[in-house]
Amino acid sequence: MKNLIQISALFLLAFSGCAPKAIPFIEINSVPPPFDINGRHPYAVWVNGERIDLPKKDILILVNKIGKENIKRADPQDIHRGWLFSHLTGSPSYEPNAKRER
Repeated sequence: MKNLIQISALFLLAFSGCAPKAIPFIEINSVPPPFDINGRHPYAVWVNGERIDLPKKDILILVNKIGKENIKRADPQDIHRGWLFSHLTGSPSYEPNAKRER
């Protein structure tokens, strides 16, 4: 009887929406000058590959929690990676189905 109750409880948790949810992937990247608009937008924040627009004060709170030394600086070879598109999703131009417009 005890096993039946445990199995029923697991079944209810699994299908009632109380099951553990996936952990979001948060990515914070520095925006290189002059694209940071004279320091007004120094960081880009991504959640699961989607850029989110947060006020600068909220972004700075996140950065201070993580530590500025842990935020990856922009790579001079590819300055767009990290602030125009996420490291998680990659460049849209690298996708095999991406079409180039002229």
